[in-house]
Amino acid sequence: MQTVAGTYIGVPYRYAGMSRKGVDCSGLVCLIYKEVSRAKLPHSSRSLRRFGKKVGVNKARCGDLVFFRQGIFGRVSHVGIFLNGTRFIHASTKRGVIYSDLNEEYYHKRFVEIRRIF
Repeated sequence: MQTVAGTYIGVPYRYAGMSRKGVDCSGLVCLIYKEVSRAKLPHSSRSLRRFGKKVGVNKARCGDLVFFRQGIFGRVSHVGIFLNGTRFIHASTKRGVIYSDLNEEYYHKRFVEIRRIF
């Protein structure tokens, strides 16, 4: 999972994007899961949240999905893929696909949960 995910670093952000020319956060998750396990997942962070089971940060494993609240309504609207420690990969609207840390203030404040798909 980490090896495949790393090949997406630097891909630009594109709303509703699902290719190496541009991805949004859920599009990135869909592409990586399709490439790694041939799984077809929904292209929506809220829909992805319905899958799997909730796990604690201390039990998180590579490939688990990390969800965040963003925007004025505070609904889940951002998703990334947990890699290791407190690190995850996601599609940032300003910087494209990047690695971030759950302990960064921005993400720590908006963190909702981690879910294990498989």
